[in-house]
Amino acid sequence: QTGFPSCFVQHKTNNARSLMISSARFAPIASPATSFTRLASTAEQVSAVPAIIQDTWGMQPNLRAFPGASFALGVHAENGHSQSSPPILEIPNFLAADECAFLRNWATQAIQNGAQECDDYLNARVNKEIEQDGITQEGKQLIEEHLTTDGSGSSSSTNGENGQAPALKATDTGGFRLRVDQEVIETLLKSRILQLMSMERDFVYEEGAWIRPTPKTVVVRDCTIVYYDHGDGVPPHVDGKDATLLLYLNTLPEGVGGRTVFPEDDFAQLPQEGTALLYRSKTELLHYSEAMSQRHEKWIMQFLLDYDHDYQPGDTIVDFSTGTSYVWEG
Repeated sequence: QTGFPSCFVQHKTNNARSLMISSARFAPIASPATSFTRLASTAEQVSAVPAIIQDTWGMQPNLRAFPGASFALGVHAENGHSQSSPPILEIPNFLAADECAFLRNWATQAIQNGAQECDDYLNARVNKEIEQDGITQEGKQLIEEHLTTDGSGSSSSTNGENGQAPALKATDTGGFRLRVDQEVIETLLKSRILQLMSMERDFVYEEGAWIRPTPKTVVVRDCTIVYYDHGDGVPPHVDGKDATLLLYLNTLPEGVGGRTVFPEDDFAQLPQEGTALLYRSKTELLHYSEAMSQRHEKWIMQFLLDYDHDYQPGDTIVDFSTGTSYVWEG
């Protein structure tokens, strides 16, 4: 489906997982031809953003620039009123097909050139535990706490290829997470994301909590591409940030796993190439990724963003990286 298995030799022995690069040739990476201006649209093509979103998110996404964007959860389509579940914004065609292919190809070549697995997140912790012990105790605890009541260490889904099948087990590995170069983000996605968020700010790339957003900055805490092969998934978790932007880089058919599942809100998203989900998962919207079934793979790109700030007009704001300061006029 994406050509990734022809570039990698995957070994799974005693539930240990490693990726070894083969000598397969790669086509040169070319910048996607689709331009950012393709997202422009007229105001008549979409409805206004419900006022409840500003109250919930502290920002108002620019739906006018993204035809087809709608709230898959949390907002009544008919009247714009809030539902009991937190909002999830679904944005079809946020990325074009050539852009998705470019990102998949970029990640493939980066790993071929020796890029290491990003070890700061749940995926890598799950992989390490399974490599050492054949099971992830952290994942088992999360699955049992949020998805099961029988202590089985697995969750169930009725969408498996053979009917009732485990959606996620404590022996399922966590995929391969790769940090994305800032140059790729700046060139391809920064302007688009800021337009979606209706913000005239700049990106600051920092995982440390000591750097906080300001009226002029959005802090990018994480930007990674994750590859999921057979038996890969992610246990239930929340992201802990002001916004999550989840981009699907390939399409999956029904019944092969790989959905993003929000179990407390009875919602699941099947990956569709180019579609994005925008949601706030600071403490809400617990979610997990179903394990992939055989013969299928999944690619996603994830941004974790902080943008909330407590500054008031008249406050002096210091940029500690440069030593400069300014007074925010609001």
